[in-house]
Amino acid sequence: MNKSLSLLLLFFLAYANVGAQEYERYVHLLDTTVFSKNLGYDKDITITVPFEWQAGMEKSYPIIVVFDRQNPRSHQYIINTIDYLTSNEQMPSSIIVGIASEGYIEHNGEEIYPRYLETLIEGQKEKTLGTENEKFIFDEILPWMERDFQASKFRTLIGHSRYGYFTSYWLAKRSQDLNAVISMSPFMLQNGVNLVDTIKETFALVADHTTYYRYAIGNDYPEQFPDLDSTMNALDNPSFDSKGFLFPDADHNATPGLLISQALYDIFAFWAREQQSLFKRDLSLFDPENTDSKAHYGHRLPLSLGILNGVGWERFNEEQFDKAIRAWTLFAEEYPNYSEVYLSIALAQKEMGVDYSQALAQFQKSFATTTILTEEERAILEIDFNSFK
Repeated sequence: MNKSLSLLLLFFLAYANVGAQEYERYVHLLDTTVFSKNLGYDKDITITVPFEWQAGMEKSYPIIVVFDRQNPRSHQYIINTIDYLTSNEQMPSSIIVGIASEGYIEHNGEEIYPRYLETLIEGQKEKTLGTENEKFIFDEILPWMERDFQASKFRTLIGHSRYGYFTSYWLAKRSQDLNAVISMSPFMLQNGVNLVDTIKETFALVADHTTYYRYAIGNDYPEQFPDLDSTMNALDNPSFDSKGFLFPDADHNATPGLLISQALYDIFAFWAREQQSLFKRDLSLFDPENTDSKAHYGHRLPLSLGILNGVGWERFNEEQFDKAIRAWTLFAEEYPNYSEVYLSIALAQKEMGVDYSQALAQFQKSFATTTILTEEERAILEIDFNSFK
């Protein structure tokens, strides 16, 4: 029984999405086209969710918006990096939204270049769509993700080139609505607007939580890096965590791959340290609603599925069954559709010689409604459940 349950988690993590995009911890949920009432034309979108995501559950995940989905090499590399770091418990499970910006399209009887106009603010050209694009993201996409896909208010934007510039612009303008921006090959000067000065003014004041800014420039705009980097480093603001990287020999299209893993690692390092600390903490005193991470980030982030399960099995193998039950109870509260955990709780209660019928009843309830199990996983769990009879 012990062996079967412990191996099932590994089986589930490794094979939950075989046949799709070959992610370990994510599922490619949806490719769709939405009409933006603000932009006035269609936008192509991809939605990727954690493998444990289930529609209708009372749960929320950080949201990561990745621009330029039309560039498959960099877009896929970014998602694969998120998957890799999540699988290694270096960042929490997140909702990932990829948004494409097409080349020339026909719009209101004229040919326009959306990616260019979407990243221009008013006054920079006679015709701009920057304000409309901002409304598209903050008034259309993000509320939709929160309403229908369990996205939380913890928001990270990832942009390259023109969207590196525009995500940096939003960092300055919408700092209260963002938690992190990863900007790849941004240019800071455009039509008389210097974003360095704007960001400096925005983050002159200390906030009640930490905001992250990570940026990288290659051989495209190296002359702009010293001003940006020296200004960010001179900011004396403990609530603004910024760090830049200059890759002087890197091509414009190489900066996303060079920056993304380091940036995500930095942003979620505080969360990862707290998750690792659960192996050493007295979980009877641990309140998941009042964590150091919540105070640091300003939002509650999901607890680590892998670490909670690992703590449970470590305590179980040490025959500290009450502590194993506490870890798995936290697991069940965080991921109630992960049916296996109730059998783990029942097993620990059985070893303690106490009644485990309630845990088995919770398993049956979860098993009847969960949508994240394959047929093979369901068969394994049914065998484990019947072994208690």
